[in-house]
Amino acid sequence: MGDELKTKMLKALTWVSIDKFGQQFAQLFIGIILARLLTPHDYGLIGVLMIFISLSSVMIDGGFGQALIRKQDATPTDFSTIFYLNLSISVLLYIILFFSAPLIASFFSQPQLVNISRVLFLNILFYAIYFVQFVVLYKRMDFKTLALINILSVVISGIFGVILALNGFGVWALVWQQVISQAIRSVLFPILVHWRPIRKFSLQVIKEFWNFSIHLFGSTFLNVIFNQIYPILLGRFYPFQQVGYYAQANKLNETVNTASQQILLSGTYPLLVQIQDDTERLTRIFRRLTKSVSLLVFPLTIVLIAIAKPFILVLIKEQWLSSVILFQLLLAANIFG
Repeated sequence: MGDELKTKMLKALTWVSIDKFGQQFAQLFIGIILARLLTPHDYGLIGVLMIFISLSSVMIDGGFGQALIRKQDATPTDFSTIFYLNLSISVLLYIILFFSAPLIASFFSQPQLVNISRVLFLNILFYAIYFVQFVVLYKRMDFKTLALINILSVVISGIFGVILALNGFGVWALVWQQVISQAIRSVLFPILVHWRPIRKFSLQVIKEFWNFSIHLFGSTFLNVIFNQIYPILLGRFYPFQQVGYYAQANKLNETVNTASQQILLSGTYPLLVQIQDDTERLTRIFRRLTKSVSLLVFPLTIVLIAIAKPFILVLIKEQWLSSVILFQLLLAANIFG
């Protein structure tokens, strides 16, 4: 690995680590407080809606984000075209989901999901507003600014969520926590990135990116369905508190698994695309990075499996005891998956 590339990668990994672990531990701390104030049923109401938000996010991205990062000489027209495309798709998706809310509520026999989903799905619009600006920062490898935006949004929205939960808002504390988090991002990105779309849209840009992005879109879409299908099945055939148990266990699991994966992928992708034509070097560097992350994650995962029960009983509440086995199974899947 060249000295210059190595220096850039170490700096990138440092700030991405601060970003991802900062977010995860802030969410863990806030999540512990909220779990002591709310019920598994509250978490279940949010859990069954996440597949709609996740799939919508994939459709808004469409693989175009990574296509922009991959293109070394991306122009203002490229960025603006994807911005307008994303915004249009997000508005269309929100309208569809807004009017589908009664059907979603009927499917799960939970009438309150109508209003909850219509508010929570606002996240789709906020995501489209800041997505290209996120890509701009990512392409610049300005992970310091990304860390600032992400951690601030998690902490501020978490404080709002705790205040609402303390005042008896129940599930709406979780709803507004997520909406406020995305709203803060949609405000901070334009302020700190200093990027604005130009008045230009090109179908040629979409055609150029399509051959690359369609494969990413397909794999990511299927991955989201596979990962998010469990809350749907649980919510349809079992008591809603079972969805809450799964959602809480999965959230705890993400504190380790998702953070480590995102550090490896997010911190290295903008640099690795610079040597994408040197297959041997690219493979060698990625293997070395994977080994380094594995040496940290695997021992930590084993420790968490061992202490899962006392961790949940002591820090959260006995009502979440059913999450223990799910948490342990998800952690084990990280090792063998």
